[in-house]
Amino acid sequence: AGNVLVNYNINSQNGFNLITNIKPLIRKVSVNNGTVLFNGYEEFSILNSELKEISYSQNSIVFDFAAPSFLNEIGNDYQYLLEGFSDEWSNWSHESKKEYTNLPSGKFIFKVRSRDILGNLSEAALFGFRILPPWYKTWWANLLGFIVVLLFINYVIRYRVRYLKNKNIVLEKLVNERTAKINEQKETLENQAKKLLELDQIKSNFFANI
Repeated sequence: AGNVLVNYNINSQNGFNLITNIKPLIRKVSVNNGTVLFNGYEEFSILNSELKEISYSQNSIVFDFAAPSFLNEIGNDYQYLLEGFSDEWSNWSHESKKEYTNLPSGKFIFKVRSRDILGNLSEAALFGFRILPPWYKTWWANLLGFIVVLLFINYVIRYRVRYLKNKNIVLEKLVNERTAKINEQKETLENQAKKLLELDQIKSNFFANI
């Protein structure tokens, strides 16, 4: 047998039965305290009733994903988007992990798509979740705050009314005291005027007698 030379072109689509348009796999979703929310074992809907709920204290989340294309696997790259946080897809990258930190409360949908070495673009894999608001932004905290504000306003009004009432009592007392003093002075002046009239009459009688 003679020597045989075989040429294998990995970048050619000729002779391959490639499966294209396959979604990448979201392998794991975890939060900042290490809790795993998703292990890639089920399909996850983005309907509101099925969104994963995350507390506000765990608002940093990590996504691990992979592409089911093993044709020159090192050539696979990824593009992702967090709907509700950003409106634009990221640049293409070979990194198969993405972390978001300090996300605000609200509804988010993580989307990731892949591209293989031949340039085939996949559909996007989705993962929906909702970050719950902090306790001070919940409805019951707002209601409690509203009640506290009403109680404070009521206290201020009652305090103001009591202050004005006490002030009015003091003013009335002061007016009564001054009125009494004026009446006393008036009576004194009247007595003095009466005495002056009596003296004037005595004087008139005295000169008349002289």
